[in-house]
Amino acid sequence: MGTPEYVRRTIRETVNKFLGPLIKAGRSEVSITGYKEILHRDLWFLHESGLNFNPVLIGEKEIDFLIKERWTGAPKYNHNRRSILFRYLAYHGNNIGAEYPSPRNSTQRRTIGPDKWLSDEEAVAYYNACQNPLEKYIAHCLLKWALRGHDMRSITVDDIYVGYVEVVNKGGRKDPVSFVGDSDKVLADMFAYRRKVVEGIPDAPRDMLVYRKGSFSPKVGVFQKTAIDDIVRELGERAGIERKVTKHMLRRTGARMCLRSGATEDEVSRMLRHKSKDTTRIYLGLQVDDLKPIAMRFDEYFNRKQEAFLNGVVFSAKNS
Repeated sequence: MGTPEYVRRTIRETVNKFLGPLIKAGRSEVSITGYKEILHRDLWFLHESGLNFNPVLIGEKEIDFLIKERWTGAPKYNHNRRSILFRYLAYHGNNIGAEYPSPRNSTQRRTIGPDKWLSDEEAVAYYNACQNPLEKYIAHCLLKWALRGHDMRSITVDDIYVGYVEVVNKGGRKDPVSFVGDSDKVLADMFAYRRKVVEGIPDAPRDMLVYRKGSFSPKVGVFQKTAIDDIVRELGERAGIERKVTKHMLRRTGARMCLRSGATEDEVSRMLRHKSKDTTRIYLGLQVDDLKPIAMRFDEYFNRKQEAFLNGVVFSAKNS
């Protein structure tokens, strides 16, 4: 199958060749980065599993393996990953994708399993398990700001303002995200941590999530998705959470806790920057306890109406 260097070079060259026409056609930088990341991960996964990663040689065995072992998340995202890979293969003359019709229309996600959130107690334990500014910043972004993983990784020092931070949404536009209670302290500690990382390094990247590598001739690198995934998972283990914690689990948990704190569904939807309220409702995954306040408010309203009826008083809902 070749050395790791050969495999990486082959993947890089074939992916860049596929992306070239898309870049010339004006496809957004965010989309190109997403395509590249998805293809690199799936092709490397095939290589590590001892299967073909060359786009010309990928066949039924590789696709079935990806479907069973790799594409096991939400149907919407699986559809995107399948679509990108099949377009990449077709570009290189491999039409295996035609034999795998899209499952999107029949399996579009309507709910999320109950294990995809942390309980309120687990969320607090998770946040308190942070032991350094980097961990606290990541937990803060995902849980208290309810950012997507891409949102967080796109933040640079130039995106931090007084009282809010700007993040790049899926369409490439920047949206403001308001600070919460301890945001100022979390950011101050993170900036101090970051200054040590970039100290003495000319032309260091402006990204917030950077690390220092090497000792004799040190360089600064930018945290990649897999490295952040590892930090998120290890924090969950340290907090005593038995199931695997993911970035999106923290985002959904933050949204649900925001609703429980008294925010309306519309406010949570704006915080999450969702285009559809249906998506927000899926994220919230309301439980029986979340619905009790609604039932109690209805019961109080009904009782007031009943009392007024018994007393012969007539009044409208507006003045009730």
